[in-house]
This record gives sequence, structure tokens and C-alpha cells, in this order.
Amino acid sequence: MVSDQEGFLYPQANPTLCIECDLCSKVCPIINPNPTTHPINTYAVRNRSNETCAQSSSGGIFSLIAEGVLADGGVVFGAGFSNKWEVEHTSIDNLDNLHKLRSSKYVQSNTLNCFREAKEYLSNGRKVLFTGTPCQIAGLKHYLRNDFENLIAIEVVCHGTPSPKIWQEYLAYRLAKIRLSDPQHPNPTITDIEFRDKSTGWEGYSFRFDYKQSPSATATHTEREPYMENIYMQGFLKNLYLRPSCHHCQAREGRSGADITLGDYWGVAQHHPEIFSNLGVSVVMANTPKGEMVFNAISPKCHFVLSSFDSAIATNPCIVTSVATPPRRAEFWEAYDNRGIEAIAEFCQQAKSRSFKQRLKRLWHNILGNK
Repeated sequence: MVSDQEGFLYPQANPTLCIECDLCSKVCPIINPNPTTHPINTYAVRNRSNETCAQSSSGGIFSLIAEGVLADGGVVFGAGFSNKWEVEHTSIDNLDNLHKLRSSKYVQSNTLNCFREAKEYLSNGRKVLFTGTPCQIAGLKHYLRNDFENLIAIEVVCHGTPSPKIWQEYLAYRLAKIRLSDPQHPNPTITDIEFRDKSTGWEGYSFRFDYKQSPSATATHTEREPYMENIYMQGFLKNLYLRPSCHHCQAREGRSGADITLGDYWGVAQHHPEIFSNLGVSVVMANTPKGEMVFNAISPKCHFVLSSFDSAIATNPCIVTSVATPPRRAEFWEAYDNRGIEAIAEFCQQAKSRSFKQRLKRLWHNILGNK
């Protein structure tokens, strides 16, 4: 796997080792996409435990499913932070480590050897819960080439995966700002990061950055920013540095082969006000009979209502639709190469200005049209 200039990994064959079996093409989910499918049932759900909801990105449903798998002696795969705060897929087999896989990480995760590891567990009869983006689930299912009954595959609704390179440079930028503000402590250390801190609410979440002034310090400092004031989140939500394939994703619309789709039920107050909570509400789509069985097993520990596919996608279109490529994407990367992280704020501000002008222009046309 080789990184390109934007920091995304791509496979590169070694021609001296290739035996021309063509297996890489046969298991590629882009070359061999699955057909579009629709879920058996769609639910609006939240965990009955407010504490778990507060620690989760949305309704705390992943935790319930993972707890059941771990109680059965199974293994859970998901995205966690490395000791360098890179986002990597890893596995856990006990509840004490479940917190590592909770909550969203808005960076493309490196799956490393997880597909191979999962196959070994499955072949030995062990239950496996594998969570990932739709493309990661599609990759796993094509790699396995076998419908293991002891596999539960869960896809998370994905806006798109940002560049790991920009994430690492953002962290360096953040630490540099801390050093400048406190020259007496030149070696601050990150202790925790939360992309979706819900102390300010589920709908108005914050980006939280925890650090110590030095590795030996005991006190932890916490910085919170509303998500739209955080420079990294701004660029992510403006789609400036998503992987190019995210703009024409081949794994959305039920094509990943996942048993369950999990995401935020944005707009749930409009569709199902009786279940709304500012601690978070999940959309849960049971895509297969196995997925429906898994949901039925956890449902006694949930508040839930039967919803509809159309209601869910109306307010979370990323379930079925790829985000558009920004018209100035190439220009952004050129600016980023010259000015670094500061280019994100510049391009996001320009986008806000253009958006305001467009809204003003539409309003003016409407006023003239009504005269």
C-alpha cells in the first residue's frame, strides 16, 4: 500500500512477485459492485443507558451489539486511535477496551491486516463483529468470498473519508499553537480526542482536544470548539479533502453487503418526536435476516420506533448519495501544498461568502418575481 500526494493509500503490485492469478481484480468491490438493496426494516433507536449514549456518537447502539458479541466470546473490529493518534482498524475481545472503538473518527482508517485476522477467527468458528465504512465492509465481504454465519457486518453511514495526511498535519499544527502559547512547556502531549463531544448536545456537538503540557504532567487541559468553528471539521464538512472515490461511492445504497446500517437519525424530531433526545438517536437499518435478528436481540435494551427508509434518507442523504466533488478541489490542494492548514480556513470562508451571495441572489429574484 503506497501513499499518494494527498495522503491516501493505494495498492501497488510488485511485478516481480505477481503470478497473474487476477485474484486482486476478482475481489475488488469497485470492479465487481453489488446490486442496490433496500433494508428489511428501518428504526429510530437509542440506548436506554444515558451514560452510554453520552459516550457514543449517536444513540449508543454499536455498544449494545458489541457487548453481546463479547459476552459470547467473540471479537469486535472497529476504528480506533494508534499511539500516534492515527486512525487504524483494530480488534478487541473484552469490554474494558470497548471505549476505544466507540465514537466517530473522521479520518480514513487503515485496515492493516484486519481482514486476514477476521478470516482466521471466522474460520475457527469464533463470532466476529466487523464495523467500518460501506467500502470497508464491501472489501471485507469480497475478500472473504464466503458468507460466514458467525460474521456480523455493520456499516456506518459515511459522509466521506478525509485524508490521513491532513489529519496528522492538523495535529502537528494544533500542538505547535500550544507550544507558542506556552513556551515553558515545549513538549505537549495529546491525551484524548473526541470529534463528537456531546457535552454541548448531540445536534450541536463540539470537537474536543485534551492534552498535558508535558508527558510527565498530571493535569489535563481540555479545549472545545463548536464543530463548525474547528478548522479540520470545517474542511471535512466542505468536502475539501475527501478521498476522490468518495464522490462516486460504489458501496452506498445497500451495496456493501452489511447486515446492519448504523448512523445518526438527523431530523428524528420531525419524524418521530416521541423518541428524540439531545443525547443522540440512531438510525438502524436491518438489511438482512441476520441483521434483523441482531436488532431483535438488543431491542429490549432500547427505546425504538419503527420508521421508514424514505424518512431516514430524507434527512441523512449520505445513506444513498455521494457528496459532490468541490469545484475548487484541485485549487485547494495547490493552496494547501503552499500554505498548509491555513488554506482550509481560507477556502471555507470563501465558500461561506459564495453561499451567502447565492442565497441573497435567490431572495432578490424571488422578490422581483413576486412583483
